[in-house]
Amino acid sequence: PAAPPAEETTDEKEIRQQVEYYFSDENIVSDEFLLKQMKKAPQGFVSLHILLTFPKIKRRKIGVGALRRALRRSTVLNVSDKGVKRVAPLPPGTMHVDVKKPSSHHKQSTPGMVTLDAVVDKRLQGRVERAWSRTRRDRGGGDKTTDASG
Repeated sequence: PAAPPAEETTDEKEIRQQVEYYFSDENIVSDEFLLKQMKKAPQGFVSLHILLTFPKIKRRKIGVGALRRALRRSTVLNVSDKGVKRVAPLPPGTMHVDVKKPSSHHKQSTPGMVTLDAVVDKRLQGRVERAWSRTRRDRGGGDKTTDASG
């Protein structure tokens, strides 16, 4: 008979929780890179190799095998040879968000910021706490930032 799986180590638990956060409803709605990876992958699986490039995972200096072991106890992620994907479907409207790379004047400078088009989109109402409008001044340069939250 096969031996029971070893207890989850603290490192494995922390890695699992971090990756679960990446795929969570809270994070996924504004994570353009991860959404793009999910859209282009067969059946929505994201390669473990891609996840190993995420800074908080990369700092741990682990390989694919260690990442797979850390994720084996997840109840919210499906781990296979194809990679990792959410068990639950994406939040409504998430797959309709345009995840193309923003143009240089729309680049997100703060984690969690989304484009104005995404904020205006009714499917994201209630998911955005605060919005800013950035406009380019005349050719003199410089940005003007206006807090557009109400």
